[in-house]
Amino acid sequence: MQNNEHWEIWQIHSVPMMGDLDESNHSISKDMLLKDNSLKMIDFQMKDNNDYSCMIKDIMFHIINHSNYHRAQIATELRKQEIEPIQTDYIKYKLLI
Repeated sequence: MQNNEHWEIWQIHSVPMMGDLDESNHSISKDMLLKDNSLKMIDFQMKDNNDYSCMIKDIMFHIINHSNYHRAQIATELRKQEIEPIQTDYIKYKLLI
């Protein structure tokens, strides 16, 4: 999978494809970090169709931080339904795989 593929927001993927995407994203992210190009600028477009530029290090921080936000949203909604959410801490995930 190339890192320049374009994905739509809310695009639906099969479970096997999600596994492939996860592996690809991990590999691309790891390569970016290992190449020590965290100060490199990346041009991109958000759903508002405006063009933006950010350093790779800021995008990587956003990805990590934003995933925490969504896990907390899901846990909150489950608790509102009196359902205890599963453990989603990264270290717990790493211990299980």
